[in-house]
Formats: sequence, structure tokens, C-alpha cells
Amino acid sequence: MKLLAILLLAALPLAAQEPTTHSRLAWAVLPVAYADLPGQPQPTVRVHLADQTHQWWQPLPVTHRTADWRFDALIATSFAVTAGDVENSLAALRKPGVHEVDPLYGSHPGRARYYAIAMPVTAMCAYYSWRYKREDDALRAAGLPPHKWVKWWLPGALNTGAHVFGILFTLSATGR
Repeated sequence: MKLLAILLLAALPLAAQEPTTHSRLAWAVLPVAYADLPGQPQPTVRVHLADQTHQWWQPLPVTHRTADWRFDALIATSFAVTAGDVENSLAALRKPGVHEVDPLYGSHPGRARYYAIAMPVTAMCAYYSWRYKREDDALRAAGLPPHKWVKWWLPGALNTGAHVFGILFTLSATGR
């Protein structure tokens, strides 16, 4: 009991100090925009810019959080459909005479092999979606047009579409 009282009394001066905006806790907890925190480094993203004669990489500031609800929904859907494709294929492989046609997996892969190959590919698609979204957000904040050909949702949508096709192909080929 005495030890607890000594520890509480020793921590009292620390609790009485006023938190500053420069502390790590304030950076993680306060719901403010990145630019509102004095003394904190401004996050930037390198964006490829071009005009008629030159091409260059320029760092642009990131003014808000990149992962919004649309990004989160796309990536969650992509991971869920990937897991659904893996589990559907594993269920189909339990039937006699059924084998995997993708040579990357082998003829009778296990759950670990499926997930070890499919999930890193999905994670890579999620990273590229995040990267393109971050660049597009920085371009819009700077008053510039977003990417013309590469949209932020394209890698996630392609991955989701490929796994939806895989689910439908497995269902139609095995009669499950």
C-alpha cells in the first residue's frame, strides 16, 4: 500500500503538467488537421508532374487523411472477396476429381499456400490504391488535375474483379 502511495505521489507532478501540442500523445489523439499542429512536419507526397517540354517530381503537401470511407470500403471488399475466392476454391477441391487450374498454386494447394500467394497480391493492390489516392488528393489540394489514366480505385477494383471472376469460374466449373 505504501508503495502504491509513493508511485501515485511521484506521478502527480507529471499529471499536473499541461500537455503541449508537440507531444506525441497530442499528435495521435487530437482531432485536428495536419497543418494545424505547429512544429510538426508537414506530410508530403512526391507527385510526377509534366508540361509540354519537361517532366519532374515535386513534393506536394498532404492536407488530410488519405484513407477515407471510400478507400476503406474498397480495400475491405477486396480482401473479403479474396478470402471468399480462396475458401470457395478450397471447398471445391474437396470434391473428387477436382484440381486447381492455376499453375501458380499447383494442382492441390493447401489453405496456407493459397493465402500466402493471394493476400500479398491483395496487399500490394491496396498499397498502390493508397499511393494513387494520396497523390490525387495532393494534386487536388494544390489546384491541379488528378491523374488522367491511373485512378486510385483501379488496382483494388481489378483485384476484386479478378477474384469475383475466380469465384464464378469455380462455381461454374465444379457445379458447386
